[in-house]
Amino acid sequence: MRPGSTMKFQFPRNSNTATFLPRESAQSIPFSFNKLPEIFNHFSVKPTSVEAKTIKQTIEECEAPGIKGDEKYCATSLESMVDFSTSKLGTRNVEAVSTEVLEKGATMSMHNYTTMPGLKKLAGDKVVVCHKENYPYAMLCFSAMQ
Repeated sequence: MRPGSTMKFQFPRNSNTATFLPRESAQSIPFSFNKLPEIFNHFSVKPTSVEAKTIKQTIEECEAPGIKGDEKYCATSLESMVDFSTSKLGTRNVEAVSTEVLEKGATMSMHNYTTMPGLKKLAGDKVVVCHKENYPYAMLCFSAMQ
């Protein structure tokens, strides 16, 4: 992408403000489509509720195969997020960057965004990208692109 180029994107807002659990706590809670009844019970969620539907969708997305050539991973703790990112990048010298859209309504549909002067190429050839998932505690879905 060069300054002045325009691309169409959608940056959906995720209003989930849940925080990460410590690794030990996150690992003690089942996270598998096969364990949905246990998960619903753990979080005191009725299987027919909106919350149950959200949990089910998040687990389905995490268990679905990634795009060809990318490795997909769902981090359920801050430690697992750091471990995955550093292992895929091959270094502990990493930098986190994020996108924020300030324009109201811009997150509801596709919009054209223009790259502004000052754009800098990320260092290195490897990148790990993620997005927040809706779940009772913080969770990020990653793709490692080689």
